[in-house]
Amino acid sequence: MKISAYHRVIVASLLATTLAFATQLAPSHAQTGDGSDDILRRFEHVVYTETNDITNAVLAFRRDDEGRLTLLPGAPFSTGGKGVIDPSFKLGPFDTDQNVVIDHDRRLLFAVNSGSNSIAVFHIRPHDGSLEPARGSPFPSGGTNPVSIGLRGDQIVIINQDLDPAQNAPGASPRIVTRHVTGDGRIVKFPADTTISLSVGSAPSQALTANNRPFVFDAQFLGGRLASYRLSPNGLLVANPPQPLPASESVGATAPLPLGLWANPNARTLYVGFVTVNKLGVYTWDEDGVPIFERTVANSGTAICWLRTNRAGTRLYTANTGSSTVSVYDTTDPDEPKEIQAIHTSGPGSLFQLALDPTERFLYVIGQRGSHAAPGNALHVLAVDEEDGTLTEVPSSPMPITLQSPDARPQGVAVF
Repeated sequence: MKISAYHRVIVASLLATTLAFATQLAPSHAQTGDGSDDILRRFEHVVYTETNDITNAVLAFRRDDEGRLTLLPGAPFSTGGKGVIDPSFKLGPFDTDQNVVIDHDRRLLFAVNSGSNSIAVFHIRPHDGSLEPARGSPFPSGGTNPVSIGLRGDQIVIINQDLDPAQNAPGASPRIVTRHVTGDGRIVKFPADTTISLSVGSAPSQALTANNRPFVFDAQFLGGRLASYRLSPNGLLVANPPQPLPASESVGATAPLPLGLWANPNARTLYVGFVTVNKLGVYTWDEDGVPIFERTVANSGTAICWLRTNRAGTRLYTANTGSSTVSVYDTTDPDEPKEIQAIHTSGPGSLFQLALDPTERFLYVIGQRGSHAAPGNALHVLAVDEEDGTLTEVPSSPMPITLQSPDARPQGVAVF
């Protein structure tokens, strides 16, 4: 078929437009150096954890399409504070969650300085995931030994656990604190922001801001209770009566203690790790956010602790610290979880905090050494089956984490 001069002009114009659009989308060699090193590509993500060492810092790893991790140039990024070192390895000081969290809307990363009573805030550079401290960071946590951060909009909720052995301040007690986050990442106090003192030794562990609801949940680990709060837009936090775990769920002489919380994103269902009796607790809550116990489901591992769901709420993942396993539950019916897999992770160490990346193709789990002499500080990478949500640890996992102090243990994991 003969093409007219008019049509040749149209084709040439379309081709030029397409090439120009492709050039805008593709990073130039000036941007990337060799075309690959400095730009975060669509299939890559950056995984963050903090060293929790004497000099605290955030480690950042680029994850490629096969799950391999590479330390980001410039990492680790100093938090300007200290972590917690506890040579006794006793229960409490490391039994926490949401130590590192991301505000994806404003591309901010928050990390606790548990040993120096402050919160570090970083801007996440979108082109490569590297970190730049916010102006004025780190900011006071409003108490002693901050361990967990909850975010809702411009509000931040901070759990100060008060179990750092290096900070045995007479008369101190745990605190839950609200503050506000400015547009440029500073943590500031508003008039209605709240400080609530908690029971000494209760070991509050997690500031879970559940979905879009105006509630905050916390597992008071050593106190054996679930705490809940109503959070107002102005920062006012009102405590509900704390709820002890049901005595009916004791196993012999062992009473249940709570550690690890997560809310189903599509149902009024709260999941709780009953760590001492190897059960998953299933709760709902009333109009004030008070947890209501429904049932427990067996867990095949030992010391079920940290929990996460996928965005659809159809799969729940639990890190079982004592057995170094990760369980997968089918939560298609949110009220009736069914354990469908328990996978042993590679290498030594106990499993702690975990997170799914935004693609939900990979799950990351922090491994911690179990004693002064034992290895185990590492970051595990598990591939998620797209059909049934089950897990397989990738061949390159785990990524060992070497720290300055022999008693230091990394904590927290978040993904950008």
